Amino acid sequence: MKAKTNSWMRYALCALAAAVALALTVAACMNGQAAAASRIDETRAFVGDDGLVYGVPFEGDDGLIVMPDMTRVRATNGKYGYISVEEMHAAIVDYATTEEERLASIRNVASMRAPALAHATEEYFGAAALTSAELSSLADGLHRGGGYQNAQATYAELAAEPLAQAINQGAVNREVAIALVSEYVRTEESADIARFVDDAEGSAEASEAEAVKAYAAAIIDNRGVDPVTPNEVIVTPAIFEAVYEIAKAELAVPIPVYAADGTTVVGTCMVDRM
Repeated sequence: MKAKTNSWMRYALCALAAAVALALTVAACMNGQAAAASRIDETRAFVGDDGLVYGVPFEGDDGLIVMPDMTRVRATNGKYGYISVEEMHAAIVDYATTEEERLASIRNVASMRAPALAHATEEYFGAAALTSAELSSLADGLHRGGGYQNAQATYAELAAEPLAQAINQGAVNREVAIALVSEYVRTEESADIARFVDDAEGSAEASEAEAVKAYAAAIIDNRGVDPVTPNEVIVTPAIFEAVYEIAKAELAVPIPVYAADGTTVVGTCMVDRM
């Protein structure tokens, strides 16, 4: 195994190839060494001097997806190279050496996911947007939800009321607040938006976007007279993804990216553990 990197770095995740996601689906793929005797798709992978398979996933003779031992990625510094799939799996479980340690690491990471999303909420919406009690409740709810899709739905449900309160108190950035009520405007006030578009000049698409933003801005600016309600606050998939990306950075762990010789380190890749 290559020498591990112990330092924790919290910066943008490297652009992992699709191989990383596939690597975690153990039942559906085989590793490069196991496939060494099988046909290698030379347009997607090659065998290095060390006998390991380098490249991106490809289909083996038996129809299974072959996961190269060394998967091609883009490092955080922009350089391309290869990560050791073995190292990636080890990093995900904090380099556990026993089954007991591995299971303990999995439980620990699972317990950190909801708090990471709570921290990301503070960072994205503003430190004063949600109280500690609301963030704690959000983290508990997300922990019970489990899974990305469930987390997205749970987050949207739990965050609506405290975010509405925060908007009314002026604790949320105006542009972010407008984005939070825009989906409500787009769906619930569609008749008014359509009338605006009919009267406007230029492209209908641009006019609709302009009308939605203007209408949402009016709701935000009028909150002192007519407070924003939870049903007007919609955390869209795009907003949740932005928060989720911040949380991912908190839990990510670094591993080295190697040149094609499998030894020279050319950069670092952050492994997603969300």
